[in-house]
Amino acid sequence: MKRIFVLVFAMVLALFNSTINSESSNFYPTCGTVVEVNLKEDYILIKDFSNNLWMMSDCEDWAVNDLIAMIMYDNNTSIIYDDIIIDAKYCGS
Repeated sequence: MKRIFVLVFAMVLALFNSTINSESSNFYPTCGTVVEVNLKEDYILIKDFSNNLWMMSDCEDWAVNDLIAMIMYDNNTSIIYDDIIIDAKYCGS
């Protein structure tokens, strides 16, 4: 299942890069795994495949080990620590 996800993600990434000039775009795709769900505080922690941690609110439909695809906004900076999750989609578990 993870092989299929990686293949689909690679195809989406190739399509995304071919339709948008990456030098002028501030958006990029990434994917990861949900590592923590906090229902009390209403957030999830996501670990991407570069081992970066991201936090997102609205956690009611997520579970630990869910795969997640995200569209990120780079905030017009070269560092990733201030990037913002624009959209997130469930990709399996």
